[in-house]
Amino acid sequence: MHAGIWEKVKNVKILEWCTEKKKQGFIRHIGFSLHDTFSVFKNILDSYEWEFCQVQHNYMNENVQVGTKGIEYAYSKNIPVIIMEPLLGGSLVNFPDSINKIWKESSRTPIEMTFQWLWDKKEMFMVLISGMSSMEQLKQNLALASRSGMGSLTEGELGIIGKVQNEF
Repeated sequence: MHAGIWEKVKNVKILEWCTEKKKQGFIRHIGFSLHDTFSVFKNILDSYEWEFCQVQHNYMNENVQVGTKGIEYAYSKNIPVIIMEPLLGGSLVNFPDSINKIWKESSRTPIEMTFQWLWDKKEMFMVLISGMSSMEQLKQNLALASRSGMGSLTEGELGIIGKVQNEF
């Protein structure tokens, strides 16, 4: 969704329809996915009793689209946040040599650091691990998820991510 679609959703009364279908048992949970600014996100979040929201977020997008501010706002309203694009469409997988050099300061892989950066945040309900192109990548990502945990990044690792952000 984005601001233009939100206006159409309101005008054709889709939320009223969804509410009725939920009462009838055809819909279990009502939520939305958004690619827009924090102000649009806040407006939409405050306009209905949502049960979840889905937004793009990763360490390079803390101040892009909804950003960290939006995720924290949803959390303050007890609305679960689902994260899409944790690897920024693959941009956080293949790096120039200058960034690969920084990543070598960590004992973790760049992908593990990227996912763990999200998993470390209490505001995250779910991180979608998508975009894999092989069974091996799927197995690797599932293994990373199985050993994830909030607060597992060290100050040094957070510093490495900060260096990568600066280099980008």
